[in-house]
Amino acid sequence: MLWILTNAFRAIPHDLTEQAEVDGCSLLQVLSRIILPLASPSLLTAGLFIFLGAWSEYTYALMFILDVHSDIETMPVALVTAGGSWGLLSAACEVVVVPVILVVWLFQNRIVAGLTAGALKG
Repeated sequence: MLWILTNAFRAIPHDLTEQAEVDGCSLLQVLSRIILPLASPSLLTAGLFIFLGAWSEYTYALMFILDVHSDIETMPVALVTAGGSWGLLSAACEVVVVPVILVVWLFQNRIVAGLTAGALKG
């Protein structure tokens, strides 16, 4: 995430922020009107990667949540601890994977734009 966001913010020309300050924009206005709109594809990409990492988190959820509250568990932990037949486990895995596929499918153009935002100098 750090590399995606670092490259995206470095790719924003410093001249744009200086011109906005000359035109009378405050620092908050420069951030909200210039920097964030230009960096939004990269911010969305980083957010999606964080969502995907949190959605499929297994190790921390198994260590921390399962010991403290046995009635609260994430989907990967619930799949492992539920047991049952292979058909039930397969159906549960599909239910877990469908939201991830939908999110990536809906935002695939923005993901590519966010990954390539800071890659080119021009």
